[in-house]
Amino acid sequence: MDLEIYSKKANGQINIPPSKSVSHRAIICACLAKGRSIIKNVNLCEDVKNTINILREFVPIKIDGTTLAIDGGMKSFGGGEFVINESATTLRMLTPLLSYYSNSGVAIKTGEKLYKRGIKELEKLYKEKNKKITKKQCLFFVDKLPIDNEYNIDCGASSQTASGMLIISPILGTKTKIILNGSASNSYIDLTIDIMKRFGIKISKNINELVIDNQEYKPTEFFVPSDQSFKLNIDVANALGSNIKINKEDNVFIDPDASISKAINSGEILNKRTIDLINNPDAIFPLSILFVEKGKSVKFTNIARLQKKESNRVLEAKNIVESLGGKAIIEKNSIEISPSSSPSKQTIIIDSNNDHRIVFAGVLLSTTNKFKKVIIKNFDAYKKSVPDLLTLLDKTKIEYKTIESEKINQKITNTEESIKITFTNNIEKEINKIVPKNRQRIIITDENTPKEFLKNQKESKIYFVKKAGEEAKELSEAERLYNYLLDNNVEKSDYLIAYGGGTITDLVGFVASTYKRGIEHINIPTTLIAQADASIGGKTGLNIEYAKNQIGTFKNPKETIINTDLLKSLPQKELKSGMAEIIKIAATSNPHLFYSIYDSKPYEYLNSWIKEAVKTKINIVSNDYFDEKERKTLNFGHTYGHAIELKQNITHGEAVAKGMMMVSSSKELENLLIKYGFETPTKKDQEEAKELLKQDKKIKNHKLTLIKLEKIGKTTTEIVEL
Repeated sequence: MDLEIYSKKANGQINIPPSKSVSHRAIICACLAKGRSIIKNVNLCEDVKNTINILREFVPIKIDGTTLAIDGGMKSFGGGEFVINESATTLRMLTPLLSYYSNSGVAIKTGEKLYKRGIKELEKLYKEKNKKITKKQCLFFVDKLPIDNEYNIDCGASSQTASGMLIISPILGTKTKIILNGSASNSYIDLTIDIMKRFGIKISKNINELVIDNQEYKPTEFFVPSDQSFKLNIDVANALGSNIKINKEDNVFIDPDASISKAINSGEILNKRTIDLINNPDAIFPLSILFVEKGKSVKFTNIARLQKKESNRVLEAKNIVESLGGKAIIEKNSIEISPSSSPSKQTIIIDSNNDHRIVFAGVLLSTTNKFKKVIIKNFDAYKKSVPDLLTLLDKTKIEYKTIESEKINQKITNTEESIKITFTNNIEKEINKIVPKNRQRIIITDENTPKEFLKNQKESKIYFVKKAGEEAKELSEAERLYNYLLDNNVEKSDYLIAYGGGTITDLVGFVASTYKRGIEHINIPTTLIAQADASIGGKTGLNIEYAKNQIGTFKNPKETIINTDLLKSLPQKELKSGMAEIIKIAATSNPHLFYSIYDSKPYEYLNSWIKEAVKTKINIVSNDYFDEKERKTLNFGHTYGHAIELKQNITHGEAVAKGMMMVSSSKELENLLIKYGFETPTKKDQEEAKELLKQDKKIKNHKLTLIKLEKIGKTTTEIVEL
């Protein structure tokens, strides 16, 4: 997603979000403390949720708003694979802990960007102790943590590695010395020490040497203070003429950016000509903007670490300074900034490169009034640390609009084809990129779809199915559509466009795969169930009298175009039905997504959940397109669900929800489905479903494979003899 901000001074009243750094550390300490800890005012951003979702596999964590109740007491386990995505903090802080408690080491899966950045500091530490961290295809294979009484840690890129080792040290069973090498951020180390002390841990520090005796963490009640690094952006915006008031200031204990904040507000910061950023890496963007706008020169030193973050923050700072008309000279470990002339551009485009600090810098730039608008590419990075950023923009009267622009292109294993998905709020523009001007476009739809898109289709022919719903998937409707295509001289090089829910994408996919032995088609799903599941993966299907999807093919669309704005007019009943499919994908294949839904208000982050469900399904389908192995997990709940749907007048999602509960051992899944208003299956439901099992399309050699859920993220199979 991109964000387009229209420049103006900010004016409003907000709460500063809680500290992400403190949230991570406090949660890990609470999990190590035997007993119940209460952590209040937690920053539930994506990075922190990553940490929570991994740790809750070992200890109970209950979330109520922004308060966590953690019944700590970690225990050893046999090993396993943990998915961390793009959270560097989670990777560096949890790797020592997971590898210590595992009996034989762990596998940790990351996103591509984080995989490329790596964990060189930990690799070096393990190598010195004759242990290994090996890498392959976004996986880190980590040996069991080597127990020793001394660890040398290179902190050249991040203090998170040192913090992770420091947190685990008291429980290693021996007196431990940690020696910090390189340009470590002492403030973040001090922050970690201060949090550990609040959980009863004593640490002695002498310059870069830390000594920790064998101790036990004690449960406590803990309040996470506000994020002072985020507050720097507010301080600078106010110094440049905005009027943002803060509702409440927390009592900050040790925070590396609190002193910078104080100097900005007093004006003292502008008297400095050299500023050491070793303890304040997040200050480079707001301070660069402040100095250029105030016509002052400054030299930032100790910046080498900033070139190894999600992006090269030093280079990005240079780009921002130059966009404001300033000059920036980068040297080996410093950057010198000076004012110059007024900017010449009315619009500035900034790419976050998945770095949330660059997102904040882009928003701050919009308050300088130097540009007509600021466009922030890959704005979604804000979710890594401030999930409520858009709400904060609303409260400060900053005008903006979001632009969906994400593309996914994933090759299908052992084929020449790729699954292509585009998330956009400009469907017409995307269609024009795909369909040549001289080719016919036939839009197949039904009476229930949003009509605004159809009104603008002057160059397309529009075909309405006879009746919306499951009747659109009858053979008679397919024959009717074949005849329409022939009557309109539709050729093999023309395009069919499915504009509707899952029944429309099923019908069009089937007809496209068989008309003239194959014609290109595009899916534009308009319902939640279709956007998150039904239109993805190439399965098509028509119904016959007593069974669903008995006649079908595999036909990969040319592209699937998803505009979540189309869901705004969707009835609540259909939204609920679609959530059943998202929950299915999450429960079987993406625990991180499951707990995001589980811990949030109903539909709170729906757009993000749709994207995550789509990405999860694509990862599965691309490796097993023809449904022979791992793709079968996506049939979870459908074997009984389809049977219930045929017998009862309920939605597909309601039937699948009952089907899932019939083959699940997870109380968490049942609780989540009930939270969304789904009914638990009755004895009658079970009897009716079992009667129709013999008609299931997945039967082979009189045997049916039933997918069961053992726990969130883990499925098993049962072979049923028929």
